[in-house]
Amino acid sequence: MEYSPEFSQRSLAAYRYRDEATRGRAATAPDLHDALRRVADEGWSHLILDGKVFTSVADHADRGEG
Repeated sequence: MEYSPEFSQRSLAAYRYRDEATRGRAATAPDLHDALRRVADEGWSHLILDGKVFTSVADHADRGEG
């Protein structure tokens, strides 16, 4: 990943730690099917799904599309 010269080493480290933490949390999170199965087994009458899945400009740039 390339950054502009304005980024300090401290900023780069912060981004790296953020990315590592995000990957760690995502690895332990249940997938949608497991979560839906759990609430059905527990007899929940309602479930609110909150979140958004989207592609950002950075995703395209990482793949060489932008």
